[in-house]
Formats: sequence, C-alpha cells, structure tokens
Amino acid sequence: MKNYQVNVILHLSGNLGAAERAGIAQQIAAQPGVSRAQPSPKAERLLLVDYDPSAISSQRILGSVRSRGVAAQLVGL
Repeated sequence: MKNYQVNVILHLSGNLGAAERAGIAQQIAAQPGVSRAQPSPKAERLLLVDYDPSAISSQRILGSVRSRGVAAQLVGL
C-alpha cells in the first residue's frame, strides 16, 4: 500500500533562536507519521512538515509545538 503524504506550514510566533526551531523540528519529525519537519530556509518563523494524515493529524502536530509553550498557527494544508 502506498503511503499518502500531505504537507503543512506552521508559523511559529515569538523570538525563537535557530537551536530552538531545530529542536521543535526534531520533536515533530520523531512523531509517527511525520516524514519531514524542517525550518524554512527563507522564512525563519515557518516550519515545513510532511506527514501521513492517516497516521497523524495537523492538529496533533500543532499541539506538540504548543505543548512546548510556543505560540504557533497552521498556515497551509
């Protein structure tokens, strides 16, 4: 069975350093169903995430960021 992938962009609010953005991306990438999570090379407040919607939801991904105390919003689905 082929794995269906979608992507979402998260907007991270506040002043986050490169290390904190990378830590958030690593936390997201470690979740089952997420194939890639990386900070945008052109916009430091954006995080690009590819995932399998049958394994994890965009809301769950967003919740994992917010659980770190970081304000974030979904930008695109």
